[in-house]
Amino acid sequence: MKNLSKLTLAGLIITITQIPEKSLAVELVNPLTNTNQGLNPTDLYGRIVAGFLGVIGAVALTYFIWGGFLWLTSAGSPEKIKKGKDTIVWAIIGLILVFSSYIILKFVLSTITTATGTTP
Repeated sequence: MKNLSKLTLAGLIITITQIPEKSLAVELVNPLTNTNQGLNPTDLYGRIVAGFLGVIGAVALTYFIWGGFLWLTSAGSPEKIKKGKDTIVWAIIGLILVFSSYIILKFVLSTITTATGTTP
């Protein structure tokens, strides 16, 4: 057992030391500015919506994990199984609602911009 842990530790150290320094550097970029051009309202709204969709996806993933955890740890209890299934079902319904509203909003806005002749 000691040899396995030493081997794992040695492999981890070798892996970390072989990663180039540049790949570990994180460049923080202001999402509200664009260096190539000025930020117009449609870009701003698009970035805000993309941010919300990312947060909503993370919350849905959390509920999927929580529902699965409840279901797996139910120990055969019908109430806990139902609670886990309901959590997963409501997470799916929430995702369907959010993404369908996004699709409808995108369709309406693209129709309006096409009808008025403006470019997004």
